[in-house]
Amino acid sequence: MATLASNFGVPPVQLEEEFLDHHMLAQSETNRRPQLTSAHAWPAALAKSQATCHTRHNMPASSLLPVAGRYFVSPGPAACIEQTFSWCK
Repeated sequence: MATLASNFGVPPVQLEEEFLDHHMLAQSETNRRPQLTSAHAWPAALAKSQATCHTRHNMPASSLLPVAGRYFVSPGPAACIEQTFSWCK
């Protein structure tokens, strides 16, 4: 995780915390809508958490957004986000 954070210039502890918080939201999205792939559940989770001032305050994503944005614009396997994070731990 530290390597990934370093590559994106974000605090590693904050990135890991935001990833874990949003992973639960993404999982909730796929449980609620089974047709969603991981690649679609993550943007939905981030959109939900960043929708209002209140939700942004309760679930910040300032370190996660630049990292996640890289995966949403690049083609790859549906689980590439989780794979990359697990490689960097």
